[in-house]
Amino acid sequence: VDFDEDRKYSRLVKAAMRAMAPQIEDRGIDEIYLDLTELVAARLPDDDEAVDADDAEQNVWWCARELAGELKQAVRTATGLGCSIGVAPNKLIAKIASELDKPDGLTVVTHKDVATRLWPLSVRRLHGVGPKSAAKLARLGIATIGELAQAERQWLARHFGARYAD
Repeated sequence: VDFDEDRKYSRLVKAAMRAMAPQIEDRGIDEIYLDLTELVAARLPDDDEAVDADDAEQNVWWCARELAGELKQAVRTATGLGCSIGVAPNKLIAKIASELDKPDGLTVVTHKDVATRLWPLSVRRLHGVGPKSAAKLARLGIATIGELAQAERQWLARHFGARYAD
């Protein structure tokens, strides 16, 4: 591994993304989170009052997908590299989404998609669930994200501590 080259490309990728989306959370050499909320809102039509709530939400997600595609193209132009992007309502879901269609994927997971797209996945897909936690969950009868999501908070607190129950 050429660490100097990796750092160089990491800086180029982040600069390309920061040029389009200045709200960036740097999480290391190959991972960042971008808050696209304001950028998406600025692209939405002003007459959203005439659109019903479901259509308005769909417009938000289509706009976010379009913006993510532009970010991917900016990275490719700046570096010649592809990147995987997950667009989601929060960082946890975005992290999982970015890993669903590697390499060079663009995956959108909306609130409505969580149960169908994420719940069937192994708990190991969750950030912070390593081999030991997954083994303990398996002993308790939990193998998927959905099973974990449906577990009672008190039950989780009893087995993992109050800090992990939320």
